Amino acid sequence: MPMNKWYLGLVLFWGVLSPAWANHIVGGNFEMVAIPNRPGRFHLYMNLFFDEIGGRTSPKERDIVISIFRKRDNNREVNIRMDLESDQPLRYTNPSCAEARNLKTSVLRYHYELNLDPRQYSDPQGYYVAFERCCRNTATVNLVSPGRSGMVFTWNFRLCNATDRLSRTRRPFLVRPTANTSA
Repeated sequence: MPMNKWYLGLVLFWGVLSPAWANHIVGGNFEMVAIPNRPGRFHLYMNLFFDEIGGRTSPKERDIVISIFRKRDNNREVNIRMDLESDQPLRYTNPSCAEARNLKTSVLRYHYELNLDPRQYSDPQGYYVAFERCCRNTATVNLVSPGRSGMVFTWNFRLCNATDRLSRTRRPFLVRPTANTSA
């Protein structure tokens, strides 16, 4: 009988918390920029798009933890704590459309100065940075149960020839959002 009470308590606890899990997540992306004249040093940014309307009950995180993995075997190389650098409103290209749809989004920009020692990060298959969060914004209409669907943000990279430069391998384009709200 005590096990049943424990289980019921756990279910009630998660049931109370579930609406606040992450109804604020709209999207995000990584950026990685070489620091001039500082071999092996990069600015790593995570831009997280926060729904100010749907996320009123969700606190904005002052820092986040991301991980770097080796692609060859998915070995976790390091965890990194990124600090919130800025919190700015997203400027919509069509403000009247955003207003009509009751959209209000901010860009939370996290930063970390990364040191990639080419002796440690020399695997020819490269590495990836990952950040994951549950759950999607509950207003998302093209997902079944968006409040229970997580998101994983990744950035693939490799250093080339021990020159401390990022290689120009084929990888997805980084498209800076313009906040178009076309239907």
